[in-house]
Amino acid sequence: MIEKQEVLKIIELAKLKVEDEKIDRFQKDFSQILEYVSELKELDTENISETSHSVDVKNIERKDVPLKYEGMNLISREKEGYLTIKKILNNE
Repeated sequence: MIEKQEVLKIIELAKLKVEDEKIDRFQKDFSQILEYVSELKELDTENISETSHSVDVKNIERKDVPLKYEGMNLISREKEGYLTIKKILNNE
């Protein structure tokens, strides 16, 4: 089982706020996680190919087209790579 001091260090490093009465629960949970990881380390993965996803994922691509929106009529011109717009506020 993971030591209580290690749990406190993990809580500190993760900047978690944990009530004192819940630290024992964290200790138990962390220990179970580490035991499971230990079991996974024992598995023979020699003939298993690496993968980044458990299912085949493909990007859905769309054509990159400029969009028109309501405010496009405010754009008066482009200046030095920036769009300038018509004045919309009064100096009141």
